[in-house]
Amino acid sequence: MDAEGFRSALVLTAPCGRIHNPAMSASVQKRDQNRDQKRVEELRREIRQHDFQYYVLDRPLITDQEYDRLYAELQSLEEAHPELIRPDSPTQRVSGGTLEAFEKVRHRMPMLSLANSYSPEEIAAFDERVRKFLGT
Repeated sequence: MDAEGFRSALVLTAPCGRIHNPAMSASVQKRDQNRDQKRVEELRREIRQHDFQYYVLDRPLITDQEYDRLYAELQSLEEAHPELIRPDSPTQRVSGGTLEAFEKVRHRMPMLSLANSYSPEEIAAFDERVRKFLGT
């Protein structure tokens, strides 16, 4: 085998340890992008259904933590593929309507959010933000 043949047969190992074949790279990337696009569409449909169940029917089907996991997965995929972001994506808009039975209330102090806090460290960070806001 001559040097040119050797170079064309060369298969590189990427830093992550996977075998990288430049000739196959484009097709693999396209397949991965198609898979991610399908997953984004699935997540949007699922999140919209859960929004409707929660905000309109007041009958959630999943926990807040499960919802947040779906939402975070959608956010992550959209960050990885900005070309998939659409204005009607749940990450780009406020959720739909609410029950008419909900009364509008004006709060004297801003409502602060736990911001999807599930670990003790996240709860401690929330507590710190509240104390800072209150000046204590």
